[in-house]
Amino acid sequence: SLRSGDELQIDGPYLTAERDGKPVRAAKMSKAFSDTLDSLSGKGFRPSGAKVRFVVSWKGEEETEETPIILTDLKMVKSL
Repeated sequence: SLRSGDELQIDGPYLTAERDGKPVRAAKMSKAFSDTLDSLSGKGFRPSGAKVRFVVSWKGEEETEETPIILTDLKMVKSL
């Protein structure tokens, strides 16, 4: 039910969205992206928010059902 422009919160490796006043896990960051965030953290950056840019469908060759993939804009800030 996510739409482009929806705000997301960062909760560890998860992106959460608020639904009916409660946080709901919407997506889990990939291992590769988590490694990238760790690298940026070592350089003094931290994520401060995210928004949904697109929701696309993915279906692997061996799969019968499509999986929604959330593409986001992630805002990073320099830690002091």
